[in-house]
Amino acid sequence: MCKTLQPCDLQILIVDDHAIFREGLRRLLESAGRHWVVSEADSGLQALEMLRTHPMDLLIVDLSMPVMSGLDLIKRVHAEYPGVHLLVLSLHAEEQYALRALQAGARGYVTKDSAASELITAVRRMLESGSYVSARLVGRVIEGH
Repeated sequence: MCKTLQPCDLQILIVDDHAIFREGLRRLLESAGRHWVVSEADSGLQALEMLRTHPMDLLIVDLSMPVMSGLDLIKRVHAEYPGVHLLVLSLHAEEQYALRALQAGARGYVTKDSAASELITAVRRMLESGSYVSARLVGRVIEGH
């Protein structure tokens, strides 16, 4: 992240294997954050390749991807790039998926059925404080234990 008094561009990478979803999400994020530069990767392998040459502040990762799962990507990024924040945006609403992602190194979890405003809130919190889990998911985890 930027350490100057001037506003700086925060680098966000969307990692999802569905092109139309990535494009829509990129447009949503670009309209919500004046200083957010949003890039796209269609796989975990492409995301790792991009990280080697382009520093990122936040990765938004889908768990269900071919070749390299989102969970495997999270583990690799957490180990190799510990300063990168990891937010899961997944179709899976079950708490076991969230718990696995958080144990692997993610610090945020939002489901794809969430409102766009919740996703924007999650991204802002991830960039500011490094963590976000939806209240709905926290409630399910507490009820399950």
